[in-house]
Amino acid sequence: MHRRLSALSAQLCLAAGVLMFPAHAAAQSADLFFSEYIEGTSNNKALEIFNGTGTSVDLLAGGYNVQMHFNGNPAAGLTIFTFPGATDAPRNDRPPLLLRGAYVGGDAVFPITVIAVHQRSLSGIDGADGARVRAKRYAQALQLSQFIDSLQDAEPGVHLVAIGNFNAFEFTDGYVDVMGQVTGNLDPLGALVTGTDEVDPNLTNQTLSEPADERYSFVFDGTAQTLDSLHAQNVRAEAMMTLQSICRTKGTVRTCPASRN
Repeated sequence: MHRRLSALSAQLCLAAGVLMFPAHAAAQSADLFFSEYIEGTSNNKALEIFNGTGTSVDLLAGGYNVQMHFNGNPAAGLTIFTFPGATDAPRNDRPPLLLRGAYVGGDAVFPITVIAVHQRSLSGIDGADGARVRAKRYAQALQLSQFIDSLQDAEPGVHLVAIGNFNAFEFTDGYVDVMGQVTGNLDPLGALVTGTDEVDPNLTNQTLSEPADERYSFVFDGTAQTLDSLHAQNVRAEAMMTLQSICRTKGTVRTCPASRN
């Protein structure tokens, strides 16, 4: 579960221009807290985060984020995160979208929950900006896996599909095991960025139900690969077939395979 970076669990509330802090902390504190907020013109604003724990804190490994609550709303209106080598930036440039609907076959209504995804690309993952790219890809996958697990906990047996451009192969790329993180099927050999098993029960990667020479959704410089995929839990085949992904290949349009789960 992500930890809200706070001043002794107090939320950062930007309501009526008032920002409240607790009393001065002692020389050493148990957690991070906001020590200063700077209000500038337009989007020119800044936070100073004080670390009085006596040791370095890894914001990514610790699951920290900064949430902004507007006009007294208890739900966060904006979440930002500090990635290595970069200034504060959104975790998701294209946040996942949640659809709750139903497949109707004959007289039967089959409820289904669909998460549409478009995650950060592999571009630059092994370059000078690699640490930031890897951190962002992992942070997105971690948040998505925790969201999937929250849906499973709230509704055991939920008919669930996660579909879209994960910008990830069906296997780990060695830097970040994106699909292992999202589906709960982490590669036992691990990756440079260590994943955590969040999803239970695991999702089924429908790419793996296709013949090996058909496992592609994209052709890059003549190399066929899977970047767009579909992952399901407890979904009927006839309902699955209505969920079609337009796979970007050289002149080929294919449907995602039916669920065998």
